[in-house]
Amino acid sequence: MTTQVRDRWVPVAAVLAGMVVALGQPNAASGGQSGAAAEVAAKNQAALKATWQRRYDQALARIASAEARIAASKKTIRKLRQRDRYQGADRTAVETEIASATRDLEAARKQVAEFPDAARRAGIPPGWLREVEERRAREG
Repeated sequence: MTTQVRDRWVPVAAVLAGMVVALGQPNAASGGQSGAAAEVAAKNQAALKATWQRRYDQALARIASAEARIAASKKTIRKLRQRDRYQGADRTAVETEIASATRDLEAARKQVAEFPDAARRAGIPPGWLREVEERRAREG
């Protein structure tokens, strides 16, 4: 069984499945845009890309920051033990900092793990996130 869609006959099953779209007709997403509208769309796309990349970069930076805090605290423990001062208030402060940094690290890792899925649901291309990872790898 067929039906007419935009002056063409197509199978009804294809229409019901949503497989028939523009059928070669110009639409707002393709060449039918005016120059000004295309420029605005490009600026919006660039702003969206910058926003998502900045958010992902910040999430990765939180992981690095928490790892650095843990490493610094462990270094402080080694120094305090060398001086036989790893007790009392010094010990409590360092252990509190390590616990806090560990919680921050777990939360940041969870956020980074969930970020690609959130981006996918928002329609963000995965290449945008890979660009951030590659840039951070190059920067060291």
